[in-house]
Amino acid sequence: MFPFSARNWHRLAAYFRRFGEHLDRRFVENPDAGADRLGREGATTREVAETLLHGRRWLRCRCAIVADDFRDLRMQVEKCLELLASQPGRLPTSAVNERRIFCGEVETRRTQSESPSPIVEMSARNLAAAWAAGEIPEAPGRPLSASRKVPLPGYAFDPQSYWISALAPASDADLSEANEDAADMQAPLAPSDAVKSVSPEEILQRVVRGEMNSEAARSLLLGLIDRDAAE
Repeated sequence: MFPFSARNWHRLAAYFRRFGEHLDRRFVENPDAGADRLGREGATTREVAETLLHGRRWLRCRCAIVADDFRDLRMQVEKCLELLASQPGRLPTSAVNERRIFCGEVETRRTQSESPSPIVEMSARNLAAAWAAGEIPEAPGRPLSASRKVPLPGYAFDPQSYWISALAPASDADLSEANEDAADMQAPLAPSDAVKSVSPEEILQRVVRGEMNSEAARSLLLGLIDRDAAE
């Protein structure tokens, strides 16, 4: 059983993409390793499964995969991506591939388990279903039994860009709107005066706060570029 989790479903989809790429790279590193060994280090399926289960924090959005070997796991990862893409940003409700993939959304709360023995006694499918449903308490610091911890991709984060898109030539309408935005800071200004009164940092801060739209910001930034070129 290979457990995967993230804070939201978009992050989980991003992690599945990273994990699939990780498997592909390891297949290329050691093509003679066979389906039950991974990469130059020859990691086993149990080592990867236990690293995912015990070497990662269990987060709210979960998908557990039951796979026979690494080639099978790669195919199931692709099926998970298809499942998540069919209902983007939401808990997938349809089962796929004869109950080989189990998804759930759990309110995460660390609880101390007296013994990890229930995990050992479960079948792979029952463990996957119970883990995805949040029915197994997380035990901080649970040992990786006799297996070694192997390197795997880290958590996926939400991709957010705070850069203004590529600058385009300013039109008369852009300059007029820039003057109106400059008036929010002080008395109405001509384009050249507005440029002198603001810095790139102030422009970006106003965009982030929603006080200036991107078109007006582009116009002011173009004015700064022209001013610097003239000086």
